[in-house]
Amino acid sequence: MLLGRSDDIADIAARLRARERPVAIVGAPGIGKTTVAGAAISATGLPSRRGGALPTLSHISYLPLKRAVGLDLAGDGTAIAAKMAAIVGAGVLVIEDLHWADEETLAALPVLARRMRMLVTTRDAGGSGSVGAALEASDCAIVELPPLDPDDARRLATGLNGSLSGKELEDVVRGARGNPLVIRALAEARATNLGDSVSARLELLSDETRHAVETLSLLGRPADEHLLTGSVEDVLASGFVYLEKGLLRIEHALIAESIAESIDDDRKIALHGEIADRLDDPAEAAVHLAAAQRFDEAHRTAIEAMAEAPQPGQRARLLKLAANNAPEGTSTELQLEASKALLDAGRVKEGLEILDRVIDRSPEERATVLHHRSWALMSIGRFEEAARFANEGLGLVGGDDSTLETRLHLRHAEADVSEVPFGADVARYLRLVDVARKKDVEVDRALRVAGVALMNAGEPGAQGLLTESMQQAQVEGDLINEFLAAVELIQLFFTQKRSDDGQALALAMAWRANSEDLGNWEIGFRVEAVLSHLMTSGRYFGAVDELETLLDRDTPMGTLRPRAEGVLVACLAELGMFERARARFAVLEACAVDRRARGEVASAMTRYHWLHGDPEAVIAIPLEEIPRGPGRAVAQLEADWARMELGLPVAYPEADPRSRLPRARLLRARRARGYYRRGPRRRSGRDVQHGPRPMGRGVGGAHGEMPPRRRSRPDEVGRHRRCQSESPRGREDRGRVPLRAVAATDPEGGT
Repeated sequence: MLLGRSDDIADIAARLRARERPVAIVGAPGIGKTTVAGAAISATGLPSRRGGALPTLSHISYLPLKRAVGLDLAGDGTAIAAKMAAIVGAGVLVIEDLHWADEETLAALPVLARRMRMLVTTRDAGGSGSVGAALEASDCAIVELPPLDPDDARRLATGLNGSLSGKELEDVVRGARGNPLVIRALAEARATNLGDSVSARLELLSDETRHAVETLSLLGRPADEHLLTGSVEDVLASGFVYLEKGLLRIEHALIAESIAESIDDDRKIALHGEIADRLDDPAEAAVHLAAAQRFDEAHRTAIEAMAEAPQPGQRARLLKLAANNAPEGTSTELQLEASKALLDAGRVKEGLEILDRVIDRSPEERATVLHHRSWALMSIGRFEEAARFANEGLGLVGGDDSTLETRLHLRHAEADVSEVPFGADVARYLRLVDVARKKDVEVDRALRVAGVALMNAGEPGAQGLLTESMQQAQVEGDLINEFLAAVELIQLFFTQKRSDDGQALALAMAWRANSEDLGNWEIGFRVEAVLSHLMTSGRYFGAVDELETLLDRDTPMGTLRPRAEGVLVACLAELGMFERARARFAVLEACAVDRRARGEVASAMTRYHWLHGDPEAVIAIPLEEIPRGPGRAVAQLEADWARMELGLPVAYPEADPRSRLPRARLLRARRARGYYRRGPRRRSGRDVQHGPRPMGRGVGGAHGEMPPRRRSRPDEVGRHRRCQSESPRGREDRGRVPLRAVAATDPEGGT
């Protein structure tokens, strides 16, 4: 009986048929989410694959998806989504009880949502938790199921038990608060609350049957009859349990929770121990051993299960369980190992939570905790804090010439290498390479850090170090550092105007990322390949088309998205497509979740406002967010020009001391990034190549149409010259800002 749900069912069915957005049904336990989902699927006439998360099996990676398709799934989210799409096809993937899902399933949700029709149910979609973030990233349409109104509640209760008196009926309606499952339980038992109803029904069962029902409620999943005691017929006759696909299961999770709450603590501990003794899976047994307070056994069993876990996230969760149940004296080491495993699996929040619980009894343990904190904070872009923690750790173990000291030096160097100014002394980074070789500790990362430092300082030798870093990372199996070194090497090719080499390397690394099932890195390298081609050809239309195609792909890009979005906004601005560029502002600004991403956003916004002719907006952008190097130098040059346009003083007209580059080198850096093309503007099919673009409004149309070509007026020359001749400062002191001499002093002859 579905009272008061017809509109919700019709809405969900229409959305699924149209496949406009995935749908999330949200509501309290027992409110009817599963029933509404089933009715909506039936209304569409589409086939479906249904799977759900389970509270005691949340340590298993991709469990809801495995249950939906009946297959063992392995790989990253992109590979899993491809397999799921092939199986689900034009049907609907239904994931129930998402609030109990593992982190890997939640991370794959946005990819799944773009490949197939998807319907999920969950108790809560709000807040800043993992479930809410996954639903938001998947662009789910939220359908909240409210409680039934009193009239519908009365009709439902009367239909279930027509012998209720008027007072009993009102007690049921008041006690159930519009929850259909509770209405049924109260109406059948003539009770006023769910706990009393469940307790009254349990009292009617034999001891053997009650034991089986209580065991099944604590197990938290469907079970074979061999896990239970007593007669299966009696268990099914209890009214709490039903048979589905040969497995016994409690009628609803809310009922199972109520049964569990009715069990006293001592009996609950004993039942968990019995369950653990009957289970064959060591990972599941470890969970129940911990609940039975058999901590040593839980620790050993979790370690045993960890060796067989197929996914990094699953291994990290089991290691966390082992650490939490470790014997006195060994827990600290396991907690540190568990935190590192969680950090490597990308679960930074959980890794930091474990570090908060570590009781460090020695300076070395404290330094290890600080090292892991530094590692975690770097992975989310909090470089200053990461450097501070690494420095604090060095204060504890500095001078002991240990492996831990070397690792802390590396974390500190990785955190601050982006702040190395041009012309800086990079000897300490090179010495760090020698120390890493001597200790045989993370040599590939030491090489990358030194290479980046040389590149940022404008010193020779960066290419050799970065290339060696990639080769060493392949030997050591450090895939992430191999990709990071490749990204830096591509950036180096950009600054050397070797865009063809950069494009070749980017495409090769994209293929390697694809072969490793790392779709996010593949997209990142393809973005770099597009940028390299743009610098070689100057074809902005082609770059825009390719970037939009890549950004619309169903692969989560994570920290690689800010760069791609920033490049796309800059390309649209170059083409005068300001409306389309502004339409991406919200996405671009949403990417600014860490310092590096904020730098990409600031660089793109500086470029946009400069081309749009808005000097006030240019100088309002915080350039300190942009890491020091050619990108920041170019943005600073644009900001200086904007200040001169407004008649404001420019502190360093000859050179930027933060980059220590003369203006001519800044312009060469700009050309290396693809901003300037030699020669007049010309058309070639859809692609347009640009010469120096004057600053000012009206550069392009609102929807991407190119401005008409016209001959410049005699008094209209490049905007960079006008800003010094027409601005108040330029009129007062012409010639002081030698921008006219840039072309003459630039050996490459560009402007």
